[in-house]
Formats: sequence, C-alpha cells, structure tokens
Amino acid sequence: MQEGAEMLDIEVEHIIKTIGTGKLCLEIGCYAGKLTLALAKENEVIAVDPFLACTDTKDLLFNEDMDAVKKLFLARIEGKHVEHHCVKSEYFYDVQHYDVLIIDGDHTKEGLAIDVNFISAVKEGGYIILHDNWEHFPHVQNACKELEKHFMKLPSVGSLAIFRKLQK
Repeated sequence: MQEGAEMLDIEVEHIIKTIGTGKLCLEIGCYAGKLTLALAKENEVIAVDPFLACTDTKDLLFNEDMDAVKKLFLARIEGKHVEHHCVKSEYFYDVQHYDVLIIDGDHTKEGLAIDVNFISAVKEGGYIILHDNWEHFPHVQNACKELEKHFMKLPSVGSLAIFRKLQK
C-alpha cells in the first residue's frame, strides 16, 4: 500500500476522475491546497479552512510551520478559480448549491456533525466525499457508515469515501 504523498496523489487523481469537470465544489478543510489546486484546474472551488487565519506558527498534529503551509496554499491558488474563507465551517454560510462537497476538516464528532450539515446543499446527483476514513479517525468512519444508509457509495481509494446523492 502506498503511503503519504504518493497516496494523496492517487486519491486526488481518483476524485478528479470521479467528479469530472465544470463543477462547483465546496471543500471543507483544504490545508496546503493540493486537492484545491487540482480541482480548480477545471472546476470552481470554495475552500473553507480556519488555518489561514490561525496565529499559531506550529501545527501540533503535523509539526509543521503553518506560515509556510499558508504561503504554499496561497501560491497554489493564485489566479485560479478558488474562493477561500478563513473560518471554521460552523461560521461559513453560503446559499449556493454545490455539485461536490469534500469534507476533510475537523475530524472530531462535533466537527463532523457541523460539516455534514452541508450535505443538504449538495445538488441531486452531486458528490459527497469524506477523507481520512480509517481507524485512526473513528468519527469519520461512523459518519461514512451513516451516509451509506442514505446515498450511493462509489468506488474509493486510500482513505476516501465517495457517495453520490441520488434519490432512492
């Protein structure tokens, strides 16, 4: 099994191949913007992540210099079809309807409860994608099991869970 950056590349490629082009995407949790950049090549992206506004210089989870991550993200999206919001998803409000919802934000039970509320803004036939569906994040796994009851599960790779919002 591939690890780290190589697996992320495979996951990004799989998402792009699955969703196609010309979509309006809401990405909750964009971090350094690798997926954001790939999506923005042929889609419109609204990225929501509070890290751009954070004042901590070190990310305790990844032990990374957040100033460097912010600069990388901003450089990647410059001139692209990306609108970014430096807020937690609970403070983001938009009345649009999205073709694609990508959830890779706060992996806690409380954070996911907020993020999955955006599913109601996904158009019929749209895609719902959760990242980090593996045992290290049991709340993400539980959310995916719940989504399987209501939406069509599509083939996934790595730690992705991809669903299609279709009438049953």
